[in-house]
Amino acid sequence: RGGATPPALQLAAAPAAPSADPAELPWGALATSGLLLVALTPLLLRLPRDASVTAAAVVVSLLQMALLDAPPEQALLEGVLCLVWSGVLSLKQALAGFASEGVVAVGVMCAVA
Repeated sequence: RGGATPPALQLAAAPAAPSADPAELPWGALATSGLLLVALTPLLLRLPRDASVTAAAVVVSLLQMALLDAPPEQALLEGVLCLVWSGVLSLKQALAGFASEGVVAVGVMCAVA
């Protein structure tokens, strides 16, 4: 009573905010992803609009995860938002995956863990 808080009840310190210092940004990875998109442009232009926007969103999401170490949930959410904003998907279609009980159960387990 009145002692130190047990380790199980202590909250972890919040991670430090990302630095806005341009010297710390991964410019090489950003240049690589930009060059890859430029190299894929002729192929993307031959595809129908919805297919090219979807392919570009997938490539950018994968590059974010592989080169920039972005969390998968962030990169994939950005990809889905890009598809919604460009009109490839409706908001109802984008959220339809959450209608499955399995997806909701996995999400709840991740939130609890």
